[in-house]
Amino acid sequence: PFEHLWKKTPKSVLQEYLAADEVLDQAGFLSRFEMKVQQLHALSEQIQALPATSTLGWLRVDARLFKQSLLTCASKLSHAFTRHLQTQLGRCVADVSAFITSAATVLNDAIAAPGAGSAQPSPAPSPSIKPTSRRGTASHSPSAGLAASLGASSPHSTRSSLAGSLLGQARPKRQSIKLAAGLGVRGEASLDSASLCTPRPPVSGESRKERYLAALHCGQEVRARTKEIAAQLVFADESAALLARSGAALSASVQNQVEAVAREWRSLQKKLLHMKEALAHFISAETQELHRAVIAYRADVEAHRMRFTATAPYAVTAELTLACVSPALEVLQGLEHDGGPEGLMGVGRSLKARHDLLDLPYEPLASLSACKSEATALRGMWDMIARFLSSHEEWRAQSWTGVDA
Repeated sequence: PFEHLWKKTPKSVLQEYLAADEVLDQAGFLSRFEMKVQQLHALSEQIQALPATSTLGWLRVDARLFKQSLLTCASKLSHAFTRHLQTQLGRCVADVSAFITSAATVLNDAIAAPGAGSAQPSPAPSPSIKPTSRRGTASHSPSAGLAASLGASSPHSTRSSLAGSLLGQARPKRQSIKLAAGLGVRGEASLDSASLCTPRPPVSGESRKERYLAALHCGQEVRARTKEIAAQLVFADESAALLARSGAALSASVQNQVEAVAREWRSLQKKLLHMKEALAHFISAETQELHRAVIAYRADVEAHRMRFTATAPYAVTAELTLACVSPALEVLQGLEHDGGPEGLMGVGRSLKARHDLLDLPYEPLASLSACKSEATALRGMWDMIARFLSSHEEWRAQSWTGVDA
């Protein structure tokens, strides 16, 4: 029953387990992982219970060296599993801490900018957040040393992140938040209120707008990652408890970092509320500007709908002939290119992005979708009419003399 201990390396056993577990319900990964670790501990207890000597007839066999070898193999296998979980825990905490640090930097720059909230609204908020890999910002994290204290990444790790397992699917790779080129990142961001009082050089009104818009994009990213980071924090707590139950408890410094990242996340959420209060005037001005843009957009959509219903070739007043097809298709083509639904839908997507930035609800206009669907249906109808009439004209022009029916 112990042959697998010396026939397979701990690395290969771990890889096989992770590959087999990949197809199961990923929400229960930690519970299954703990069961596997408990099985390995039970295996060590079975080996420990084996007799050290045995008598076979007139032979007395000393099995102490063999027993010690089995215990060593079982210990290495158990260590490989717990080491894998420690590595994933370190990555999870470093990932969350890096995101919190970069997000706090953006919020601090916006809140501490002179005259916060007094800037005039911009006609269209351009993204002021430069996406960079979270791995690249991990060195700025207060918990950046966590991975080093836990050790290098295990070569037999086949999961990119155990935290993503808790979400029921592979988590899409997200980007950390930094200011765009030209604005700069001001080093590490402290999560306490003292950093808000740090004197900063005067900035122009346009630079303040960019900082405010960067802070709004930051808030949008924080809201988008709220559920994900909550799941990562739960994973970190449960992993630390699992390692403690398995006899591979984390060091005091690592345990403190696991607890600190939860406090930092709560502090970031409070800072987000503080940012909204500090930029209340700017957000209000942007909201009013957006409201005016929506009114103008609705007027354009209604005008296009009225023009579409008035000129679209729903029917013909005279006899339907092949000559009616080309004018009908030209009318449809003109409606599509003259402020057609595609262009208006692009404006609608831009307005929706601005609503999301300000955390405001937005509903697309049904009349615009109706124009697009009706235009597609009319084009298909006139294509079918053209094929039918063309076939009919060819049939009538066919010379049937001498045709043996």
